[in-house]
Amino acid sequence: VDTPAEVGPETKAFASRPETLPFPLKVLVCFLAFDALERTGGLVLWALQRAQGPELTTSEFDPNGPIGLTSLGLWIMVDLLLIVLVLLRTWWGRVWTFMIFGIHLSYLAWVLVVSKPQLWLYLDGAGRARLAATLAIDLLALVFLATSDSARRTLRR
Repeated sequence: VDTPAEVGPETKAFASRPETLPFPLKVLVCFLAFDALERTGGLVLWALQRAQGPELTTSEFDPNGPIGLTSLGLWIMVDLLLIVLVLLRTWWGRVWTFMIFGIHLSYLAWVLVVSKPQLWLYLDGAGRARLAATLAIDLLALVFLATSDSARRTLRR
């Protein structure tokens, strides 16, 4: 007589997870995808401008230097990695996304408050609004990933 396989705790946890991602996680994935696309566009524009003529660096805040370009490539890869980890619904997706947003928030705060507070003066109104929105998005993502039951329930494989 065949007996049904015993259902273990992992099977129960997997069965209790929702089939679709909760809305905040969908927003998070869309944000990461948009960020990766925007940074890829910046990298392509830099390559096109570089092909047209020599590069002139006029400021220490120039993002087109070697460090800026390396960080663009790194952020593109990090965005794509986080998207994959969240879509695979892994616990590590939650941990790494939390850590990356936390590091990014800490880095921006350090730069604006301690390292280069004069950077705020170089930004126009749109740049300041974008920076404030980035800080808010980072903080909201951290709070959601740390406290949300739906994130905890979905990202646990």
